[in-house]
Amino acid sequence: GTEQDDNGYLVSNIYWFKYELISWTILEEKGGNAFLLCDMIIDSQQFDYEDGEYSNNYAESIIRRWLNDTFYNTAFNQYEKEIVQTTTVDNSVESTGYESNPYACEDTEDKVFLLSYKEATSYCFAEDDSENDPARQKKTTDYAQSQGAYTYSDSTEEYLGNGLWWLRSPINDGGNHVNEVVWSGQTFHFGYLVVDDTRLGVVPALWIQL
Repeated sequence: GTEQDDNGYLVSNIYWFKYELISWTILEEKGGNAFLLCDMIIDSQQFDYEDGEYSNNYAESIIRRWLNDTFYNTAFNQYEKEIVQTTTVDNSVESTGYESNPYACEDTEDKVFLLSYKEATSYCFAEDDSENDPARQKKTTDYAQSQGAYTYSDSTEEYLGNGLWWLRSPINDGGNHVNEVVWSGQTFHFGYLVVDDTRLGVVPALWIQL
């Protein structure tokens, strides 16, 4: 699943992109540290390469490795890396928004991570996951569009340019579905697309030392 051609990017063509500073929103400040969430969908990545019985396991996912290797080493200089904190990322059943979830995995130690379902329905966000929350609406960058990220282009003007983005929390009734946020800002709790789909984009989160 990819939206590359629908977004105007064609195979065998060469495209150039301007590097710009990444913009972040502060979700929380605590103990001299700040919890940051990227303001845009900056890339399009699969959660995992193939759908399978436990391919929605965040600890073992391709997207986790990409965030903490490719993205981390591309996005930050040496000084910035020194202030990015290693975070114990909560992957418990509670973080997934269910009372039981056989696909919940162990906690992880990460520099960069995706939001959980619990985080995406708390902080400055609407607690009702069915609500069209502007705070959860994210635009896709040109680069993300070139990589296949879905970008809303239908008739509702307030959503134009918005995309879909991954959360890290697995759905509890299938091993190839993960929670996600759609163009309206709704947090879907039933897995709209499977883990190997590239139409969903990446919105990194991290803690830094102030």
